Amino acid sequence: MRFISALTTNHARPLLPLVLCALCFVAGCEDKEKLQSIQKAADERIAEVERKAKEQVTRAKEEMEALKMQFAQSAEQAKSEAASALKDVQLGAEQCESEAETAMRRAREAYKAEAKLKLSAVTEDARDVRAKLAKAPAKVKSAAQPVMKALDGLLKEVQKDIAAFDKATLETLRSTKQAFNEHLAKLKSKLNSAKAKLPKV
Repeated sequence: MRFISALTTNHARPLLPLVLCALCFVAGCEDKEKLQSIQKAADERIAEVERKAKEQVTRAKEEMEALKMQFAQSAEQAKSEAASALKDVQLGAEQCESEAETAMRRAREAYKAEAKLKLSAVTEDARDVRAKLAKAPAKVKSAAQPVMKALDGLLKEVQKDIAAFDKATLETLRSTKQAFNEHLAKLKSKLNSAKAKLPKV
């Protein structure tokens, strides 16, 4: 205050504008330094925010890549497990198919063996009838000839039925056996008719 009062004296009044300018300059310098300090702090803050933002972006990209890799690995694992499961199913199906084919082959063989055994007994009777007819009188031979011809035809049918067992499927096996039994029954019937033609001993 003394300094300002001294300036207001008469002999110091000419210096007042100069002093005021000097004071304004000093005040201006102080404001400039404050502005620079504020600007510096703001720049540092902006730089910090940008750094953190870049770090977050980088971290997000890394997490995204990790998720992509994890997804790819999971997808690959799922494909591998699916392929393994499919292979197991195929192996199981092939094994079942093989077992079914083995069972079917054994069934064919069993039916065919049974049919051959039944036919064998009838064939033996047919031989016996033929042997007796060979020694029979001509009249008996002539009367028995149509029956023996029918007998030969039925014998061929039964033999075809036995051969059909080799190609029989699960659906046709029963019908093949039925056809064999029907033809075998007719064969036995004709054989009995031929026996009836033989002369009584």
